[in-house]
Amino acid sequence: MAVKTDPFAGGEEQAAPAPVPQPTAQPGQPLGSLQMLVTLAAIDPEKERRRQMAENGKRGLDQLEALHAELVAGQLTPQRLEQLADWVRQAETPADPVLAGIMSEIELRVRVELAKLDIEI
Repeated sequence: MAVKTDPFAGGEEQAAPAPVPQPTAQPGQPLGSLQMLVTLAAIDPEKERRRQMAENGKRGLDQLEALHAELVAGQLTPQRLEQLADWVRQAETPADPVLAGIMSEIELRVRVELAKLDIEI
């Protein structure tokens, strides 16, 4: 134990204060956004993959809905057709058989709509 003399205490010796511990990362501290995403992806990558496939299917359905709206309004744009064709080209088959069936139905519907407009993929 280090001993110091306090000049104001009449020359009495006092023990030096104990060092203050430095703060360290605690297990309960919040994670940063990127760190949280990496952690979640590591926990269940298959769940994340299914979520991404479901989002991709929703994009396909949204594109079909937009195509229908443009056809009804008589304002079909080449960009919409290109977006649909790109969606079909980039479509992947999920490992989950239920999701694969749904994606297959969406892809078939997109292909039928494009074929009606004489667009080949």
